Amino acid sequence: MDNLDKALTEMVTPNTILYDAINKNLGSYNLHKRDELISEIAISLCSNRKKINKIIEKKEFLYYFLMILRNQIKSSTSSFHKNCRETITSNFNVVDKSFETIDVSNEDEIEYNQMVEGKRELVKIARESVKVSWFDAEIFKLYFDEGMTYREIEGECGIDHCLAWHSVKSTKKKLIKRIKNLEKTKKY
Repeated sequence: MDNLDKALTEMVTPNTILYDAINKNLGSYNLHKRDELISEIAISLCSNRKKINKIIEKKEFLYYFLMILRNQIKSSTSSFHKNCRETITSNFNVVDKSFETIDVSNEDEIEYNQMVEGKRELVKIARESVKVSWFDAEIFKLYFDEGMTYREIEGECGIDHCLAWHSVKSTKKKLIKRIKNLEKTKKY
């Protein structure tokens, strides 16, 4: 029995890490659908045994497993989603929380906020003089001026929240650089 066989057995054995991960993410979801999902995950895992065995040896299998679980549930192109078209996303909030991709307390934002406090006029001049695309400028306005979160921007504009995050981050970096240059030259 290789590593993958052990992992597949663990998926259906109560009180194991993988079994508990499935139950934690699926809650009281329809048992038939749970079995379907487990089958789809097993098919995905068995499609490339060598790769999966290497992942297990590196002790990265749980993360890989949870990614497959999330993708099967969320992706409209997954075989599970195609076979089980019910609205199921409300049962999977834990999956989203497990894979939160954006850290809103990053250094750029802290640095930007500190600069803004005493330098409102300088920030205004910098925002007017920094060359960013129309898209980046609008996303930046929504985030800082309107106070929207990345998820709210995603819902409002129909763009991915990661794209909004990258747009805001690049604009902040440009503004910070411009503000520092303006302070050095005192041209404001």
